[in-house]
Amino acid sequence: MQVETVLARQRRAAERLASLAPPPDALLAWQRALGLRPPRRLVLSAAPGNGARQWAASVAARALHRARRRIRIVAVASALADAATWIDRAYALLAPDAELRSAHFACSLQHGRGEIVGLGCRSTRELDADAVIALHPHTWPANSATRMLAAIASAPGQLYVGPRAGAPEHPWTHLVDDAEDPTIRRTVYAGDGDPFDPETWRQANPALEPGESGDHGQRLLAAIAAEADRARRSPLALDAFWAGRLNAPDHATADRLCTVADLDACETDDPPPPLGPGYLGVDLGSTESLSAAVCYWPASRRLQVWAAIGDQPKPAERGARDGVGALYARAVEHGELWTWPGPVVPPGEFIARVLQAIPAEAAVAAIGADRYRRGEAEAAVRTAGYAGDVAWRGVGAGEDGAHDVRAAQESLVEHRPAFRRTLILRAALASARVERVAGNPRIVKTDRRARIDVAQALAIALGLARIADRMSAPAYHGAV
Repeated sequence: MQVETVLARQRRAAERLASLAPPPDALLAWQRALGLRPPRRLVLSAAPGNGARQWAASVAARALHRARRRIRIVAVASALADAATWIDRAYALLAPDAELRSAHFACSLQHGRGEIVGLGCRSTRELDADAVIALHPHTWPANSATRMLAAIASAPGQLYVGPRAGAPEHPWTHLVDDAEDPTIRRTVYAGDGDPFDPETWRQANPALEPGESGDHGQRLLAAIAAEADRARRSPLALDAFWAGRLNAPDHATADRLCTVADLDACETDDPPPPLGPGYLGVDLGSTESLSAAVCYWPASRRLQVWAAIGDQPKPAERGARDGVGALYARAVEHGELWTWPGPVVPPGEFIARVLQAIPAEAAVAAIGADRYRRGEAEAAVRTAGYAGDVAWRGVGAGEDGAHDVRAAQESLVEHRPAFRRTLILRAALASARVERVAGNPRIVKTDRRARIDVAQALAIALGLARIADRMSAPAYHGAV
């Protein structure tokens, strides 16, 4: 596609989105306070929608307007089209005394003795510039970001603008959070507190500062309030809210399968009976570990948990060893945790006992188990006498494992599976943390001794139910 076409398309998009940004000829209070002559190396990070890129355009336009010698500014974005859109902001400040130019691999703005050149982050062109402006580096592919940020580091002037949102291992995250380099000034706006408190919103959104004029702040406040309302109801939305609106993607409260309030809403003293096909998730313990099974019946929303350990050592001793105190002993007393003679639970016998506990009218439609122990799990399922479908799931950050974690998070909030208060499930959810690898969630332990087997089985069961629901949805065949 010709760059001229890209520029035209980006300008039209910018016009449609003009109401979402402050006017180009008016600086917000926080922008005026920061000034238009930044230090030689500056990292500016705020939540999207606060005008950070507009401020950067004002800095570049001022530099060109007051240039007494030839200067060259390079703007690097995730793609050339994004750089062209940003250059339009500077052009709006300098028009009609500026000229836009384009070529196949670059776009530029000429004004007096200076120019601004736009590049994509994958460009192999030399960064021969007096200053480089890096726009939203968190959107750059990691490999391109590593190479480009290293090239930018040698420029006389450096301005980095973008939210913190991104993978912890991304080089941009390191640049924002690495406070050991005294040559870089960092101005980071991030929320740290109650995510639903407007004061926390202001920490990450300087455009919400008291006394800010214009309606941009009011529109931004309304958008944040609407997203906060969704975040109250969903762990996934809360995660996105922390990263997108509070500029704090790694906040500890956004990494659980569900909140305590969600768990309380699912627990009941009188759960409905299991009806229709059920979906059984199994996590078989290795050696002396706990084995767990969770079955979910979507038709009645009933969810049932089973778990088992060997009785050598005794539950109280095993609990002390695993760092869970009296949990195992109490769970055995309540009938939540089965015990088997010896140190190890036989997988086939465990699954057989689970299947025997399920009423015939609520038969299991599919069993899901960890594919990395497929041989052992397959033998256990057949030993138990089960002849139905078996789905082999990954419990890491792969596609199916990530699907199951997302399905569990959404189901616990939106569908409210109903189950009796279960100590063993509560303990597993408290010990489980959702970690993201390249954007894909997986369940990991908060402590090396933690037991999250029940949480893994829960995710598999709810993931299978979600797949079955999608497969049974009627397809659209067009008008007839």
